Amino acid sequence: MTATRYSQLYIDQQTPLPDSARARHRVAKLLEKLTNSREHAYQLGEFLEAELGISINVSNHTHWERFCTKANIRDFLDAITLAHTYLVRKELNGNFWRAGTRRIFVEERLSYEIDDSCIVHPSVDREFQRNRHAAVACLQHPRYANSLASFERISDELSSQPPNGKDAFRLKGFSA
Repeated sequence: MTATRYSQLYIDQQTPLPDSARARHRVAKLLEKLTNSREHAYQLGEFLEAELGISINVSNHTHWERFCTKANIRDFLDAITLAHTYLVRKELNGNFWRAGTRRIFVEERLSYEIDDSCIVHPSVDREFQRNRHAAVACLQHPRYANSLASFERISDELSSQPPNGKDAFRLKGFSA
């Protein structure tokens, strides 16, 4: 995405953020736009309550800001995916929602990525990539061939969509 505003051009874009009040506000406004009828806002609120196991208290499309700003990060990120599920089922432009939330996450520098199923994943930053390349470089000696193979299998599991941390942890044969 091309930087087009002052904040995107001149404010530190290198450091990803774990959360952002601006991003939450923008997501709430996007939800308001997509659930502009009282019926859809209420139904989506009910769906989120049933899936998340928390009280949402949304009976009107203007109530999304209260939820988005007050929800803990887990519920906020899960709601991104669940809202997409609801919108697709109701044929209410899930693609617009996914594209809009992706754009917001990028522009507000959140440390998450949204895949094609609208599932939120932690993004891998540049430092992680540098460390990974350094580890691979250190394991290039034939003596460490088994360790390198295990490291690459683990990396494949962690970079799959969605990341598979459980299987990566279970991989056997990682030895130096």
